Amino acid sequence: MGFTATPAQAAIDPATPNAVACYLYVDKAIGYYNVRTATNPTAQLIVKYTGTRLPVWSACGEIVGTTYRCTSTSPQDNSWVAVNYNGRQGYVAAGCAGGLGA
Repeated sequence: MGFTATPAQAAIDPATPNAVACYLYVDKAIGYYNVRTATNPTAQLIVKYTGTRLPVWSACGEIVGTTYRCTSTSPQDNSWVAVNYNGRQGYVAAGCAGGLGA
């Protein structure tokens, strides 16, 4: 259920020409995602993020963490994305987000 940005989705950040700007978008159908302190659905909640997107922490991709479900009827997943929320590293369940991209 996870996703990974492809070169076509990535854009060069003009401030640092060798860096790629990558963001995790909010799923429009859900309207938010939870940013947590660890890759665990029971980890402390940093924020219920209702904006459009957050920058990824470092690499544009996913990491493996604890298994979760976005809803009680959705399939299980264990892919997480590290994001930068106001300078603080947090983690979002990848399957509950809208996708990675520029």
